[in-house]
Amino acid sequence: MKFRRISIFLVVGVISQVFAMPSNAATTLLGVATAVSTTLDQKQITLTPPRSNSPGKISVVIENTSLARADGLNVTLLAVGTTPITFVQEASGEYKAASRTTRLYIRAGTPILAPWANQTAQLSAGTYRLIPPISPSTGTWSYTSSNLLVATVTGDLISLLDGGNTEIRAVQSATPNWLSSSTSMTLNVLAQKPTFTPINDISFSINSISTLDLKDPISSSQGGWTYTSSDPQIVSVVGKRITALKPGVAVITARQSRWQAFSSHETTFKVSIEAVKADVVVGNFIDTSVTLLSSPQVFQVGLPRSSSPGTWSITSSDPTVVTVGNISTERNVALTALKSGRVKLIAIQAASGTFGQSQPIEITVNINARPVVGTLANLERVAGDPALTISFPTSQSKGTWSATSSAPNIVDVKENTLTFGDAGTATITLTQQAESNWITASTTFEVRVLGLTPTLAARNPIVLTIGKKASATDFPASNSGGKWIMTSANTAVVSVINGELVGISAGSTSISAYQESAGKFGRSNIITIDVRVKPDPKVGVLPNLVLTLGAPPTIIATPASSSAGTWVFTSNNTGIFSISGNRITAVGPGTAPVVARQNETQEFSEASQTFNVTVKLPPAPQATASASGRKITVKIANTTASAVSVTINGVKGKVGVNTVGPGTRTVTVKVLGKTILSKKFTIK
Repeated sequence: MKFRRISIFLVVGVISQVFAMPSNAATTLLGVATAVSTTLDQKQITLTPPRSNSPGKISVVIENTSLARADGLNVTLLAVGTTPITFVQEASGEYKAASRTTRLYIRAGTPILAPWANQTAQLSAGTYRLIPPISPSTGTWSYTSSNLLVATVTGDLISLLDGGNTEIRAVQSATPNWLSSSTSMTLNVLAQKPTFTPINDISFSINSISTLDLKDPISSSQGGWTYTSSDPQIVSVVGKRITALKPGVAVITARQSRWQAFSSHETTFKVSIEAVKADVVVGNFIDTSVTLLSSPQVFQVGLPRSSSPGTWSITSSDPTVVTVGNISTERNVALTALKSGRVKLIAIQAASGTFGQSQPIEITVNINARPVVGTLANLERVAGDPALTISFPTSQSKGTWSATSSAPNIVDVKENTLTFGDAGTATITLTQQAESNWITASTTFEVRVLGLTPTLAARNPIVLTIGKKASATDFPASNSGGKWIMTSANTAVVSVINGELVGISAGSTSISAYQESAGKFGRSNIITIDVRVKPDPKVGVLPNLVLTLGAPPTIIATPASSSAGTWVFTSNNTGIFSISGNRITAVGPGTAPVVARQNETQEFSEASQTFNVTVKLPPAPQATASASGRKITVKIANTTASAVSVTINGVKGKVGVNTVGPGTRTVTVKVLGKTILSKKFTIK
């Protein structure tokens, strides 16, 4: 208590000295000081003083120095508790001294423990005394072991029970100054490992023997053996006797307990209980064929018969062909056929009681269907037309096709070739034979043979240009007015568009053409006409032109071309320029297009391209004058001397050097009556 009274006296003395300032000093505005809260484990903190308008030094004074002590604004924490603290600002210059009081709260801290190293003990020692971690707290220690088979703890004494590792957790209780804290380390209990003979796996049938007594392995340790089963529902273990309960596999764990310096040890072995094999008869589960009349189509097969009550499962090798449904109480499997194909159905009976799972039983199911056959369009021919080879329709089946005619005297069929005879109508039947899972299918089409063939004149080759249509005069003359029907052998060269023959690209090909019936004439015979499409010539590019108004006519240079056709130049913009042949003359300023067209020749098509012509105004005439001695020199640009009028003081001069007398001389230059220069010179 005496030390406390001295501390308070010193504080009061310091404050009295700080506030002993002249009465005319300025007022110091020291802000509000907020309470400070911290924990003891911070050890030392630096306080932030209140704001102030004075530059005077600020320090803190602590009332209870048993809790903390201050050096300026640095505070060393000593104990838990609370105490008033005062921020004191010294007088500085014209500013008075000032102070603000608040409280310091010191809460219990969390002790920082030194690292607790892992430790090792010999099993033969029996016990092990723990040394607690180093801590700033004086709280008592308590300990726990994570593996009670290896070690247990009472107070700070560890009882060593077996070899191995265990985590020792140390907890330090709280004190008035410190919170509780904890740490852990690994205790490695060293022991000698025993050596022993192995235990072999065991396998026997459930209907042969039901119990078996185990024999302990020969071991270097005399510790006792215990046995446990991983699945007591398959194999139970009582003492050293195992009992088989149902088919399956159980893992038996054999554990030898600790003995003297030897640690405990575990080993495992398997006990396999073989199931009883059921007597299985395939019964009505046999290969089956189904004709798919509509999709989907439901059918069924019978289940195999078995001495086991196990559940049957049926799977399809291709569910897109056959799907498997429920099994009825009559032991029939519901199946659904979706499309043609062949699948394998696999039946497996699950294990049940003492019976094991059956071997898979496999059958084949064929789903036969009628293929979807494409159709052929009806035909019309004229007696005497060349034979026609047809392509059989498309089908999912790969069966062989055959063709028959209802009237061989009108249309005779050999394989897939039709020969046309008498006029009339015949029905052609195409039949595809059964193949694999596809049954027989057929389709028909009609062939009408017409007579009174028109007489056609000689057929001359047709010559077209790209994009041009053939005219009526290009085809052979005929006594029939029937419309021409054409088929191009090469549509990349010539195509039939809206019933007209059109040149597509340069080249040669042929067309098959005939006339349709018209009036008393039937369809004409099919003829072949050669067709040539002239190529477009390879033509260079015409550049755009720029003309000057008033300049002489410009000759348009024709571009290089693989054709010898004549070039013709045209334009609708006569107000900007005029064209005569290949000469172009500027008329007025502006820009307009010109179409250049090269005429068609025997070898090449017509060619054309467009280029722009721009007419610009000529540059404005310019004049300059300079004096040297008694000579005045006049120069002009962008005009001619004949268009220029030069006067000096109103007297006619000239372009070039003019000799003048002394005095003021005014040079005037005009172009077409317009003054472009007026300049004065003083001549001495």
